[in-house]
Amino acid sequence: MATGLITWAECGGLLWLARSLDGRPLSGVVPAVGRMTDRLTLGYRRARVRVPTPLAGPGAELRGHEFHYSVLDPAGDALDLEGRFGAGSAGFATPTLLASYLHLHLGADPGPAERLVATASQLRSPSRVPGAAARLGPPRPG
Repeated sequence: MATGLITWAECGGLLWLARSLDGRPLSGVVPAVGRMTDRLTLGYRRARVRVPTPLAGPGAELRGHEFHYSVLDPAGDALDLEGRFGAGSAGFATPTLLASYLHLHLGADPGPAERLVATASQLRSPSRVPGAAARLGPPRPG
């Protein structure tokens, strides 16, 4: 992914991209640490994209749901999320990466999947997309 591989990671994929989960090292692509909890985060969400991603550009609205027992610190700020019980920012993104807890509802809007495929098909090398390197922070300590 550091070479610009187009990546879309939801929920467990987001956790895999974190630096660690409950102290166990993971891939370290996103600058966050995960922790399992006893609290279920559940609900439908509307998300406004804040930065360029391979699924949608800034200002685009995405819809989906969250269902997870984990938290990330920091949560990220690629999406402005709104749900029945509040709002906040979360997720990580670059022009070649979108990683968040949000499970998109592609039946209602297939546009994000279409854009992902179009973005991937346009890339023959990572140098064609500005900011293509996916790592979003300093390397994790060895």
